[in-house]
Amino acid sequence: MPLKVTIATKREDKQLAYDLRLRVFCDEEGHTPSLQVDEHDDEDSTIHFIGVDTDNQDKVIAVARCMVDERNRQARIGRVALLPQCRGKGYGKILMDVVEETVQDRVESFILLAQLSKQGFYEKCGYRRKDDEVLLDEHIKVCWMLKKVAAN
Repeated sequence: MPLKVTIATKREDKQLAYDLRLRVFCDEEGHTPSLQVDEHDDEDSTIHFIGVDTDNQDKVIAVARCMVDERNRQARIGRVALLPQCRGKGYGKILMDVVEETVQDRVESFILLAQLSKQGFYEKCGYRRKDDEVLLDEHIKVCWMLKKVAAN
């Protein structure tokens, strides 16, 4: 199953991203649906990414959101979601690589709020915990993770 990651610029592509987020975060993890789409989704500095399975009629299987703060030279990555059957196959890493490559010339670091159960995945992508603090995102334990942009 080849993965092709693109920026969602059309409204219908963004809706596909929202639909996958709701499926993963609400149906699977029990988050509140009204909290999964917020005011940041429509900001000019927010970029939505969709990953499609090119062997399956371009079905959306992975999504992410990146909010770029050029003033502080930091990108906040979030709303990273993959269909359950697509996890553990390297698609999440491909998605993260494309997100980072897209904005790395505009920022010095990446930050994200990771579920503790996903911390190992983000560590494999080069992220490190900001500190030992554990927060609750609704009922799920999360932590802040950081990654510096590699110097060229």
